[in-house]
Amino acid sequence: MEFHNYVGNKATRLVSRIAAINAVPLSYLSMGERLNDQFAAGQTQLNGVSIPYAGWREQMRGCPASVAQALRPFPQYCNEIYGQNENVGNSTYHSLQLKFERRLSEGFFFLGSYTFSKNLTSSDNAQTGSNPRLFSPYEQGRNKSYADTDAPHIFALSVTYDLPFGRGKRFASGSSRFTDYLIGGWQLTGITRINSGIPIGFRSNFCTIPGPFATACIPGTIPGKNVLAQENGSYDPNLPRFNRDAFENYQLFGDGQYYGTGSRYTNIRTLPYQNQDLALFKNIPILDDNKLNVQLRFEAFNVFNWHILTGWVTDISNPTFGAWNGGVSAPRNLQLGAKITF
Repeated sequence: MEFHNYVGNKATRLVSRIAAINAVPLSYLSMGERLNDQFAAGQTQLNGVSIPYAGWREQMRGCPASVAQALRPFPQYCNEIYGQNENVGNSTYHSLQLKFERRLSEGFFFLGSYTFSKNLTSSDNAQTGSNPRLFSPYEQGRNKSYADTDAPHIFALSVTYDLPFGRGKRFASGSSRFTDYLIGGWQLTGITRINSGIPIGFRSNFCTIPGPFATACIPGTIPGKNVLAQENGSYDPNLPRFNRDAFENYQLFGDGQYYGTGSRYTNIRTLPYQNQDLALFKNIPILDDNKLNVQLRFEAFNVFNWHILTGWVTDISNPTFGAWNGGVSAPRNLQLGAKITF
């Protein structure tokens, strides 16, 4: 049996962390290096900017009493100030989903599915540590990009097979109760999953934009140049995966005004993922009416011990840009278990 479905979703007012209320408007970047100048004792105006209020300079202990700090909407605070109930995030999801299910004779069953999708969002996560500020709140629209979990192609196949041994089965159907305890009730299952890689975002830690502007330096790509220095099928982890020349030069971010044209996440992705799990179950009925059963389980996760490389240096200003940072998917994991159902 085969099913075809379109599944879509549009979400608004998602919990977010993209609308800081204490950031300086980007138009002031035209002041350049003068933004970093600091007010001296008794000085009430600097570079055409007035001191916010009497005693402000002496009050500033957590950050410099600079011109940029004085231009904040709330200059007495050194951070961007995000609302605890901020909910300006948006997302869209579109997908074509295929499903194939078949139950055959003698305890053989399989279920396959394929999803072709696209997930865009401006708010993957509202937690402080996992969603650092990238774009000024005056450019909130730049936050919308591929979701950090977006995988355009996902294929999954699960198979279940009741081994044909024991009472009522093809082999040894007339076995004794003791023999049936040994050879009957075995079930083999397997799950295979293959999906595209997830998006990668590129950054520049070399960034001279003053902190009060609440924006980072995000390098854009150069049209016509291949971002990948190596193709996925022949990837050598001892060589850079990305082509530095395909991005804006990080030195452009040294003038205190330019912050790049890049997006939060790109269509450059991690390596495709694949995984196979196997499990062997032994079901033992203790009572004939099936009111008490014991199940023994042997499970192998990533049974073929595939190693999918993850993690690359994505800071364009880093001398090792594009190098593999040693990350890898989880290795084979074996476990034994038992459970009682009643």
